[in-house]
Amino acid sequence: MNRYFYLLLFVFALLLTACRGSDRTFTLKGHIEGQNELNILAYSPNGGFEGYDTIKVKKGTFKYERELVDSAIVALVFPKNIQTLLVALPGDVLEYEAQASALSRASVEGSEENELLTKFRKNIADKQGKELQAEVTRFVEKHPKSLAAVAVYEQYVLSHANSREKKMYELIFTLQKHQPENAYVSLIAEHFSAKARLEKGEKTPYLQLETLKGDTIHLGDSIKRPTAILFWSTWLDASLQQASLIQRLKKELNGKVDFVAVSLDYNADEFKYRLGADTLAMDLVCDGLVWQSPAVLAYDVQTIPGNILLDKEGKVYARDVIHVELEKTIREMVE
Repeated sequence: MNRYFYLLLFVFALLLTACRGSDRTFTLKGHIEGQNELNILAYSPNGGFEGYDTIKVKKGTFKYERELVDSAIVALVFPKNIQTLLVALPGDVLEYEAQASALSRASVEGSEENELLTKFRKNIADKQGKELQAEVTRFVEKHPKSLAAVAVYEQYVLSHANSREKKMYELIFTLQKHQPENAYVSLIAEHFSAKARLEKGEKTPYLQLETLKGDTIHLGDSIKRPTAILFWSTWLDASLQQASLIQRLKKELNGKVDFVAVSLDYNADEFKYRLGADTLAMDLVCDGLVWQSPAVLAYDVQTIPGNILLDKEGKVYARDVIHVELEKTIREMVE
């Protein structure tokens, strides 16, 4: 998932003054064929509302109402990290329809923006790699004034491996040109204009963090041994799955590598409970600042789960290693 989830904490205050009308609620009515009960996580990457909600599906249907600060990109996160993004404006009533076996091809009706997104989802259903990149580029360039294009950028660039490719993340400048008043777009554009990502072999900045146990840890060139810094959030199953892998690795490597997990949760107690933190013998950090956490900013984290592996000199050995290659890469780092 993308580093811009909750990036707009301060923008929230700005947008609060721009609310339109007295009715700031949007409604989403949904039906999932072939699914009886299910919990869906809902949040707004662009700060359309704060925090995250759980939508409960019963007998295949649900109804979700949410007060908005202003126009919102809403992300619906299903099990196995399947996501559907939609656009919601205050007063909107939207209809969601999907097959349980094809959640990624969901249909959302009720506005022109969402009809564009529905067509896009169906068009890319079987596309990957360069074909997917081409479709994303084509959509953004064809609809640069739309929030639908921002949603596509959010899901298929910021929260995707495509963010590593310069030509993909630079699509944000096309959006900024056509949406100069969009604070979220401007922030992303500013980020990519001003900050290059730390890459392999580069020295990392000194960083001091406080763990959940109250201890202070020092990162950068002051580390004593190779260190794996993991960026997790308990609202993603992928983070929880990775935690069990890291716990096993820590035992097997027996002190050859230090492990630090930085949580992008708002609530430290919830993070500890869902992660089973009391049983994890590693440094855990959860300051409640989410995407504004010092570690997230210092290491330019853009996806969750994310990681940055530091060699014994505090230089980048690797970053954002995919789950299936993480164990192999960590072991190679200490050989």
